Amino acid sequence: MSSGDSVMRQPSTDRRFGGICAVLVGILWVITVVVYFLGNAFLGVLVLCLALIGVLGLGVVPALMEGPESVSGVLGWARALGYLGFAVQAAQFASVLLHPTLDTALDPGEFIGYGGVAMWLLVTNWTLLGMPGRGRWRAGLGLVLAVLYAGNIVVASALVPANWVAIDAGVMVVAPIWFIWSGFAVWRKRPSAAGG
Repeated sequence: MSSGDSVMRQPSTDRRFGGICAVLVGILWVITVVVYFLGNAFLGVLVLCLALIGVLGLGVVPALMEGPESVSGVLGWARALGYLGFAVQAAQFASVLLHPTLDTALDPGEFIGYGGVAMWLLVTNWTLLGMPGRGRWRAGLGLVLAVLYAGNIVVASALVPANWVAIDAGVMVVAPIWFIWSGFAVWRKRPSAAGG
């Protein structure tokens, strides 16, 4: 094998970074779940975790789909929504963390934060589902996560607390699994199979 072949088989730096970010997002979701059940005494830790999920999510978006097709058309649109969604989540939760007594809700209905991420998850995982060798089970779980993210918006805007708890519980279970799985898949795959 030539040195050129070995270079082609190594994950790119961007994908490695994205894989690390995805695993960290998954771990932060696990911490979020634990802190959520500990109650209001740890509300600051919960908000910090959600802000960090937004920041690290920005590193995940470009890692899942590579190539020229990922920055144009519907994939480019979804990628932009993913960036926007994670950025708004990071900014919103950081503002709550820094100014807990102020009403600093940038996205009160979570339409931009959760909605942007939901659309990115939907389009990216739908695309990966149709590509051979790209991890159909993981893509299917990603579609479930997209629906849960979107469901969070619906129940938040309808103000139905019981359903909100069910949707949040779904996100808290599926998100850590999907992000950690995606992180390891992106990290270990060759550039030609980044969606793995």
